[in-house]
Order: sequence, then structure tokens, then C-alpha cells
Amino acid sequence: MTSSLPVTFVVTVDAEAGPRRKSANAQLSALSWPFAFVEGLTPQCAETIQLYDARQNRRHSKRPLAPAEVAAYASHRKAMRAFLDTDAPTALILEDDFRLLEPEAFAARIAALQQAPVEWDILKLFDFQDRPVVDSVAVADIAIVSHGSPTAGMVGYLITRRGAESFLSRATVYRQIDEDIKFFWELKLRVLSVKPNLVTDVSAELGGSLIEADRNEVKLRRHWTVSVKALGQTALRQINYRRHRKHYSLKLK
Repeated sequence: MTSSLPVTFVVTVDAEAGPRRKSANAQLSALSWPFAFVEGLTPQCAETIQLYDARQNRRHSKRPLAPAEVAAYASHRKAMRAFLDTDAPTALILEDDFRLLEPEAFAARIAALQQAPVEWDILKLFDFQDRPVVDSVAVADIAIVSHGSPTAGMVGYLITRRGAESFLSRATVYRQIDEDIKFFWELKLRVLSVKPNLVTDVSAELGGSLIEADRNEVKLRRHWTVSVKALGQTALRQINYRRHRKHYSLKLK
């Protein structure tokens, strides 16, 4: 079975015996699924601090990023670098608060997705919002779908080498990773989703979100002008989405 599986990384900042590590290990070990933990970065570490571009954030984002959001993005980038250090064509990257849905079918579905005649750079296994489907291709008992514009949720996703290289081509970041994929044309990324979700977020069962408190503190401090700016940013994104969507929609190989 392992020959058809993508190289797999679980991003975590949990302690060695923490509940998140235990949950991830139990689920993947039950499937005899090889994986490696990637030690996530903290808001205080030098790499996280150096990665954030506050000037670009003011120009291109709705609001300042919380330090924990930058650390989360930096941790995903670390997993992508670990992937590129291998020879594998595809990686599965999971956050440590994932839960597999229908785990008995997970391996067969992932294998089918990798063989599907669809072009993609990122294939999201989880979407927070249930958005209308613009286009779809059936794959086994599930489907690869386009929502037009990608939705939030990076709890679990497949990524190609090209996708990882595109993310890492930026020396700095200025949006949270969930928001950055909505600007897919900037990095020339084809971002699609799987329907239904193959994983879900169970952070509430594992001690709570590691980002939410930090994010809420930033939101509470923001001036009313930031909300006005956010409306403008959303309108500009919609204009660019309409301009670029035909180049990054669902496409067969």
C-alpha cells in the first residue's frame, strides 16, 4: 500500500506526549501510513519574525497578521521544504488537529486522487465553508471540484513540487496562508478541493485553537479604517479573480 501514498508531514508545535501528537499518530498508525512530524515554528523564533513583511501587509492585506498566524504559515513552509528535500512528486501536509473522515476509505481515495486526470498544484482535503461547486470531476466515490475561488481551510491538503516551490518563491509573507490561496494568480497556483471533505478540524477537542486568541487580540485593536480597507481589498480581489479564473479553473490533463 505504501508505494501509492504521498510522502506525509504533520505540522505540530505540541509536546512529545501532547494530545495533538497522540491523535495524529494514532490515526495514521492505524492505517500503517508512514509520516513524519515537522516541528512547527513559534511566534518568537527568528525565522517567524523575519518572514513577516509588515509593509506589504499594509498594502495587500485586510489587517495586520497576528504573530501566531505568521508562525503557522512559517510552519507550513517548513513542511514544504521538507517535502522538496525528498524525491516524491506529491506530499500530504496535515495540521496536527486533523481528524480523518471515513478513515477506512482514506488510502484508496488519496491514491485515486493522485491518479486523476486533473491538473492541480494544491488539492484541499478540507474546506471550512460549503460553497457552490462551479465544476467537478468524479474520482472513485468522491470528486475534485472547483469553487471558482478557493475557500479557507488548510488542515489537510495534497501539494505538488511545483506548488511547494511556488509558495516558497516568496521571501516573506504578508497574509495568513488561508487567505493567500485566495490570491492564487499571484503565485500561479491551481487550487482545487475534494468533495466531500476527507479530513476535518478537531482543535476544540485537543485543547482549542493555537491561533484564535492571538488573532482576536489583533482584531480588537484594529481601527475602523481597517474594516473600510478590508472592503476595498475584497472588491479588488473579486476583480482580479474574474480576470484570472479561466486560467486556473478545473482542467483535465
